[in-house]
Amino acid sequence: MLIRTFVTKLILFLAKFLLNRRAHNSQMPRVTFAPHLQRHVPCPAQDVHANTLHDALELAFLAAPAMKHYVMDEQAHVRKHVAVFVNGTLVRDRTNLNLPLAASDRIEVIQALSGG
Repeated sequence: MLIRTFVTKLILFLAKFLLNRRAHNSQMPRVTFAPHLQRHVPCPAQDVHANTLHDALELAFLAAPAMKHYVMDEQAHVRKHVAVFVNGTLVRDRTNLNLPLAASDRIEVIQALSGG
């Protein structure tokens, strides 16, 4: 009976340890493209292993290379008709995308609409 209790506790401990480890390791910045952009190029949300906004976008473009043309211009700057948000905050600098990211950050890329 004592061995059974020990084994049960050991199994529960290992299960909790492995679940916590998996949850910790799987958290990465997530890049999401708005449905309006996906109308042109399908690109589902992606978890990417990146330390900067630039790297996160580049890794996301690997899954849908044509999306890069819609989001970035020839100088690798964010196009004027596109807005990029990190955790709901607009990234105002379209040229310097070396913004550091945390594992829990969420990047949204949308088409910026204007008009009257």
